[in-house]
Amino acid sequence: MRIFKDQIETYNKIINKYNTIFNGDKLDFNSIVNSAVAELLQSDFDFKNLKNYNYYTKGSNSWAYKYVKLNYDLWKQIAEKLDFKNLPKNIQEDKIDNVVNTALSKATDLKWRLRKEVIDAWDKEDDKDIIDWKKAIIDNNGWTIDKLMRVLKAIGAVQNLNDYHDKSVGKIYQTKCPLCDKEDCRNTRHVDWIIDNGSIPYYNCIKCEEKGTIIKLLNELHYVKLLNGIDAVSFIYSVLYSHGKVDLTKNVRNDVEVKKAREERQKEEELKREKAGWLAEQILEECTKDNWYLFRKKFKKEDLGFDVYYRDFNMSELQDKDAKYWSNVFRGCCIYAIKDDRGNIIGLKGRRTGKFIAKGKIRDKEEDILEIVKEDEWFSKQKNELVKKLKINLKDTKTDDTLYLLYKYVENPWEIDKLVIVEGEKDALRIASQNIKGVAVVASFGCALKDKQVELIKKYFNSTLLKKDIEIVLVYDNDVEGAKGNIRAYKKLKKAGFTNIVFGNYVNDKYKDAGDMYWRDMHTAKMQLIIPLVYTNLTIKDYVKRCKERGFDIDEEIKGLDELKEARIEIKNNEAKDFWTAQAEEWKKENDTISNAEQLVEQPEEITFDINAERTADWFATLIKLAEKEAGSFVIDIDAEVASLQENGKEEWFKEFMRRYGELPYNILLIVAKVEAKIKAREMLLARFRKQAVVDDAANDNYIPF
Repeated sequence: MRIFKDQIETYNKIINKYNTIFNGDKLDFNSIVNSAVAELLQSDFDFKNLKNYNYYTKGSNSWAYKYVKLNYDLWKQIAEKLDFKNLPKNIQEDKIDNVVNTALSKATDLKWRLRKEVIDAWDKEDDKDIIDWKKAIIDNNGWTIDKLMRVLKAIGAVQNLNDYHDKSVGKIYQTKCPLCDKEDCRNTRHVDWIIDNGSIPYYNCIKCEEKGTIIKLLNELHYVKLLNGIDAVSFIYSVLYSHGKVDLTKNVRNDVEVKKAREERQKEEELKREKAGWLAEQILEECTKDNWYLFRKKFKKEDLGFDVYYRDFNMSELQDKDAKYWSNVFRGCCIYAIKDDRGNIIGLKGRRTGKFIAKGKIRDKEEDILEIVKEDEWFSKQKNELVKKLKINLKDTKTDDTLYLLYKYVENPWEIDKLVIVEGEKDALRIASQNIKGVAVVASFGCALKDKQVELIKKYFNSTLLKKDIEIVLVYDNDVEGAKGNIRAYKKLKKAGFTNIVFGNYVNDKYKDAGDMYWRDMHTAKMQLIIPLVYTNLTIKDYVKRCKERGFDIDEEIKGLDELKEARIEIKNNEAKDFWTAQAEEWKKENDTISNAEQLVEQPEEITFDINAERTADWFATLIKLAEKEAGSFVIDIDAEVASLQENGKEEWFKEFMRRYGELPYNILLIVAKVEAKIKAREMLLARFRKQAVVDDAANDNYIPF
């Protein structure tokens, strides 16, 4: 049967999640189709208006063959309605396909009935499909003032469901401001809520001037802490539509069934995890610590500990059938042992290393792996495509509720000052192998930090436990997907209450991730690449700016970031053009040598100047006026100053500069600015120079990156 791919995708999501939860009551595509067709036949649909899809020419890539056995009674009803007696067999088949595709597209009640059952039994709050379904239910049912007040009461913003004023006959309502009005503020209603034809409520406070949707309100820091990690959409859904209150659905399973199904699923997952751990231990018995692949990448044996292994190409001799099969699958792999926070092995992740080395270079790309598969007798006989994959996981290896290497730090978390979060296992090993004092390194197995991983970070690195605010450094890969993941992780960690969050500083963009940061001399690589990556003061504003400069499309990720609100307003008003860029454009027109041979005429007006004020365009204009006013007869060679700065470093150069020109403070500021523009440095050298000291644990010396 030919079914459109969008319908297959829609229903497959429902089927997969349904069967994950309700283990004893399996759902398949066949039953979905028969239910949808039955509902179509029982409806008032006029089969004379049945659309005739062209399956032969147009849209040939939009459908796929799917084996479906249609109930005979249903087929008979369709045959009667469409008069199959007078139609050839191929036309009958086309008509049946048309009926099925029409039925699936119109089976709204069926889709939402099944989705509702899944939603009420699902216990993973970070699932995107579940959140999208909840949002659709909320939107499809529309908003009213009663629903809004129930949500506001649930977060404690109002005490009474009737505590509102109807300002515009069913469209604009006034309530207390959930952000700035306190409980003891009686009869104060500073917020206008607009609910236009059931659309999502939009608020505007005349007191604190905050505005946005109810979703934005729940994402404010105060309410994020109150919700304790629960997504805003999930919270609204739980208030309005839990326990079968949604109008779109019917025949919802009762709470007892849902609870039982959830317990069964959790029990099954625990058994799978235990089995995966046992299989992993069996496979590791046939592995070696002689990991030539990582040794070629400048790792040492002592760097790898008990977390990394190598499985050679020898055939497995294990007795257990499953263990033997999976051990053979992992042949020729660098294997990472996945452990929970207590150090128990719960699975394996493998990376095929290739088998051949040509001219000192590792051949480990997909085409190299395919060559190995063809030449290997066991691999070539396997029908499972897994043997051709570059990266593989042992079956039932779950990584969304653990972090790679986390178990190493949970015994003494108070010794940790800095937590570095990277994408991959090799990235984590590269930084961890440097043994930097006070630094913990974990990997999230990809560029998506999961909610359960955030909970683990809160559990072991919260300020209450550690008696200090730990610094979190986000070091996902140096590409657009890594940047998106970094920003999403930043949002999640902020919601979780962490405030000291910075971003890894890739000083050389040719390195995609920390795992690639190796030279012949690893000490040099550590000091020039890894230390600056970890010891960074790159804020969210700085990081977003850097991503934009590199052309990364992160507009969707930075939505809702209050830290960028001021910058976005400036951009809208065309006031945020970087001063140094503007100055550099002007200075290109000037000579590199500044000469003031003649005394300038002083301005009659008194000029006031605050050196600590915000560095606006007016601030610099005033600075230039003062510099001109106080200038004597002197010549500064900018190129010479740049050379001196690069040769001697910031501190020594600045001391010498002050010795020579100390009586001209405003000119010093101005000239320092010009020197900085010349070398295109990022930090402003305006009378202040920050020193970033990093202690190298091995040599105990200071490293000051220039």
